[in-house]
Amino acid sequence: MEDLQKTKEELLSELKILRNEVVEAKRLKNKFRESEEKYRVLFESSTDAIMLFDKEGFVDCNAQTLKLFGLSHMDEFIKLHPSQLSPKKQPDGEDSFTASNKKISDMFKNGYNKFEWIHRRKNAEDFPAEVWLTSVKIDGKVCGQATVRDMTERKKIEQELIASEEKYRQITEASTEGIYQTDRFGNMLFVNEAITKIFGYEKDKILQKHITSFVAKKDIFQATIYFKNIILKGHTIQETLIFKKKDGTHFPGYFSAATYKKRGKVIGITGIITDISKLKELDNSLKKSAEESRSFANLGLLLSAATTWEEIAKIIIATADQLFSFDACFIDSYDLSTNRCSGLLAMDIMNTKRIEISPRAGQFPPTKIMEKILTEGKQLFLRKKFVDTGLIPFGDNARRSASL
Repeated sequence: MEDLQKTKEELLSELKILRNEVVEAKRLKNKFRESEEKYRVLFESSTDAIMLFDKEGFVDCNAQTLKLFGLSHMDEFIKLHPSQLSPKKQPDGEDSFTASNKKISDMFKNGYNKFEWIHRRKNAEDFPAEVWLTSVKIDGKVCGQATVRDMTERKKIEQELIASEEKYRQITEASTEGIYQTDRFGNMLFVNEAITKIFGYEKDKILQKHITSFVAKKDIFQATIYFKNIILKGHTIQETLIFKKKDGTHFPGYFSAATYKKRGKVIGITGIITDISKLKELDNSLKKSAEESRSFANLGLLLSAATTWEEIAKIIIATADQLFSFDACFIDSYDLSTNRCSGLLAMDIMNTKRIEISPRAGQFPPTKIMEKILTEGKQLFLRKKFVDTGLIPFGDNARRSASL
């Protein structure tokens, strides 16, 4: 009776265990169903084409796969070999059938394979794609999962960026202004062709040098302050500095600079350097021209008030001194009716000072040079050494000079 009672207790215990196992099995089954449903939702809602395949071919795919390749039904898809979703050959010339089998073989061997591929839709339209192949186990069987992402828009953007970069590269290289970029410490990272012409260096001799290496000594301190203000305070600079070339000559340059950033962080400076020597020369020429205009205008006023030849001569001498200065000079009058000259005024250098000296006395015939001037107009004589021109000697005869 006792043994029978034990057997009954054992049976009840085993029954209880069995009931728990059944409950757990149902719980696991529901959990598996929920998990399966969860992953089925993820599988179907993915914006990437996802497909499953074994060594025999495709076995499943999501809705995005059918949409991507322009197919109507799952049955239509699973009958295809991966190479049938591709043009006959890939861009490198390899046969798509051979290449796809190799990619799949590498995936089964290594567990993973990622590559770019040209796929083809049902309507024969080719498109670039990024493909991930992953080895997975389903019901104990090794299968492959392929995820295909259409790269048409990305490739289009990449091509537009390449075209844009090429366009701006050509603009940069064609620019007559020097364009440069430095790192945040001021070391040259990029220069265009104009920079090499401005400074007289080859590109490789400029790159990695500090930007202040090309600044004249007198302006290095100021250039360093500019650079620090740009990097530390984000200032935009538009200034002029004196730069130096490879041959040691200096030139005035327009210097502009601003920071450039990557992911919001300052990583360097970009800017322009322009040789403004010719502009300075033009500016000086314009100023000189303006001064000459004022001198000539003033000359007319002064001459209108003069009453003697001597006054006229002195006014002309003073104006000439303002315009181009001189060491020595003389002014003679000429009488056409008598073909005779008379001395009006003469100036010469004595003890480093220019003083008025006595003009030639009396009347005298014009010299050969005077006759040339009277018939042909003003003459310029460059004197490398003393030459007897028939004029009264004046000035430093040992010094090279020019006479007008």
